Amino acid sequence: MVTADLWRAALSAVLPLADHHLAAVYAIAFGLSAGAVFFNPASAAVLPAIVNKQQLVAANSGLWSAAVISQIVLAPAGGALVAAFGVAPAFWLNAASFVVSAAILTGLRPARAQHLAAAGSWAHRIGDGARLLAADRLLRLLAAVQLLAALSAGATSALLIVLAERHNATWAPGPAGSGCCSARSAPALPSARCCWPG
Repeated sequence: MVTADLWRAALSAVLPLADHHLAAVYAIAFGLSAGAVFFNPASAAVLPAIVNKQQLVAANSGLWSAAVISQIVLAPAGGALVAAFGVAPAFWLNAASFVVSAAILTGLRPARAQHLAAAGSWAHRIGDGARLLAADRLLRLLAAVQLLAALSAGATSALLIVLAERHNATWAPGPAGSGCCSARSAPALPSARCCWPG
């Protein structure tokens, strides 16, 4: 998890320097997503080693609630930051947040880390997980729902700016317009007049 955070911090810091090279932007975006693919399952998997069995449901609920709430709150804040100060400060602040996260996680010492390490090779554990997923109907359903949710979120993010640009004659092009649109796409959607005219 620490490595994934530092990896994403480095990529976020470099991204503003490569904003005129589309291939580099795609490569960095892929790297950021790859870091999240490693970080997110690890954060869920390490939870049973931090809290006891009675606290696990509450801790898992708190973890995901915090992730969703922070996305709702911080995504518009990031858009406002881009609109006000430009792309570079927003990504450098994002990079700093990854560094802070890595520093906090460095002090994390799961109580049962030794048992997890003795559970077999990575390949063996991945195979066990795939077999469990294939054998359990509820897990298959949850995996399918998660896949559809990820596809939906990705499509929404990709199309938001395109739709705003096509349907708003007063659209401000560039990072400022995109940032304004992201900032206004928070829960207060009726105020999204920089994206769509009322």
